[in-house]
Amino acid sequence: PASLESPQAFVTEIARQGGPPMMALAVAVSDSVPLVPTQPISIIAGAVFGLQLGLPAVILGQFIATTFTMVFGRYWLANNKNGMFEDGTDNNNNNNNNSKGKLAKVLDELTMGLNTDDFKTVFWTIFLARQSPVLPFSVGNYFVGAATKAPLLPAILGTVCGCLPLNILYVGAGAGGKAALEMVRQNGALAESLEVAGALATLAIVASIGKAVMKVWNEEDEVQVS
Repeated sequence: PASLESPQAFVTEIARQGGPPMMALAVAVSDSVPLVPTQPISIIAGAVFGLQLGLPAVILGQFIATTFTMVFGRYWLANNKNGMFEDGTDNNNNNNNNSKGKLAKVLDELTMGLNTDDFKTVFWTIFLARQSPVLPFSVGNYFVGAATKAPLLPAILGTVCGCLPLNILYVGAGAGGKAALEMVRQNGALAESLEVAGALATLAIVASIGKAVMKVWNEEDEVQVS
């Protein structure tokens, strides 16, 4: 059948048959699978249901996916990681800090803004990180759940709200077809703003990673010298 020729055609067919609730379910499933792009299914939602019904379906689906992936990460992955971030080559047990792997220390630095009970800090940290196109949707959610102590409510809301601008763009592009997408690219201030926000967020993430790595390596050097 034509509906099985490609994943996109299959999703389009079941969405048309099941309506917006089935579209939301398809988004939830797709956005829970690591490294699966979120853009195509948002465009499909717009093409099938338009912006008025397609956007709520995408938002609901991403809310379900975000909740599932973060809860799964928090209560399963975090309890079954079996020291995956520890450095097995470190035989110096002088103190607990030295026994931790360098990767674990870098992750501790990167997640410092999430390991807090402050609602606004967690919300805005994740909201701003979600403006970067280099952060995979589901992988980021699993990571926040498993590797941080971030309260789930602000983490989930920060993810859903942070993804909203791009969701509007992609669902709108699907609703208007290629002509609408081309118009946004050529004349849309929204597209330019999103590109700038994405670039700045990416630079901030890269800078944070670099700063964390340098701090960990400098601390290791100081320990070795002493």
